[in-house]
Amino acid sequence: VYSAVELYVDSREAVWNASTCLRQASDQGIIAQTGWSKEIGELGAGPVPASGGSTLFKSVGVAAQDLVFARALIALADPA
Repeated sequence: VYSAVELYVDSREAVWNASTCLRQASDQGIIAQTGWSKEIGELGAGPVPASGGSTLFKSVGVAAQDLVFARALIALADPA
């Protein structure tokens, strides 16, 4: 799967450390240990050219991102 998709993750380090299947794919030569993904935050850095293929988002959960998102939701609910 990983060799056939554009892979986005919430955090490269967190996903790499938590994902046995990614490390196995690297050990088997399916993906490189570097450059194997883009972080979801990179989408805001500018236009992303369409690859014409499939995109996969692999998330393991990053607490700091959850807190920022929660604060934004609270601010929207109560702008005072």
